[in-house]
Amino acid sequence: MHYDRALRKGDTQWVENVILPTRAGYLQVHERSYSRLPFANAKTGLHLFRPDGNFKKIAGGRIDLSSFMVSPGGCRVAFGTDERYGDGIQQYALKVIDVCKK
Repeated sequence: MHYDRALRKGDTQWVENVILPTRAGYLQVHERSYSRLPFANAKTGLHLFRPDGNFKKIAGGRIDLSSFMVSPGGCRVAFGTDERYGDGIQQYALKVIDVCKK
């Protein structure tokens, strides 16, 4: 699937081996160097890529790559995220989202 190019625009900071299939499409993590400027972190987080070619950011911050769990139905996803956009010890909060809701 190559429809993530609109989000990349030459950016190579994707974690390519972390693709999580769901009922609504697949999830992929985008990691950037953290900055105190909010616009520099705008793409950092978890993105949902739908089969129709659309995508959207569904969670911001540093994502714990080992924390993903998908419900048996494929709609609910649990993961850890650190939205502080800062250096230092990572402090993850548990999030649960329903990717099938529009």
